[in-house]
Amino acid sequence: MPKIKQLTPISELANGMKTQTEELYDKIPTSTPPAPIAENVTYEPGVPTYKKPGRKKDNSIIPRQNGKLIFFEERHNRAVEEIHWQCKVDRQDVVRTALNEFLKRYMAGEVISPEGAELIRQYVRDTHI
Repeated sequence: MPKIKQLTPISELANGMKTQTEELYDKIPTSTPPAPIAENVTYEPGVPTYKKPGRKKDNSIIPRQNGKLIFFEERHNRAVEEIHWQCKVDRQDVVRTALNEFLKRYMAGEVISPEGAELIRQYVRDTHI
């Protein structure tokens, strides 16, 4: 006749280990006090939001036409970069704002004022050979 072994159920082993751990925890002092138990705290899992890959959508109402390639002096380039980072705006918006202010000040309809024309001529003399 074969020997019959008595097996201990896992639930009994788990309960025994749990009580032993609690006893050890109570006996050994810790350097940090236990965290306070927050009362009436409910956990509401947030809905994860996923960003679409690629560039963010441009909210500008200016149509993407009439593009121009311009070159800046080093000092102007640094200034545009600084304004871009400080104001958190697009570099194009900095240039368009400056152009808009110039046009408001020196353009009357379709004709540039003599002061505006002189400013442009003076800048060209300063920057061209």
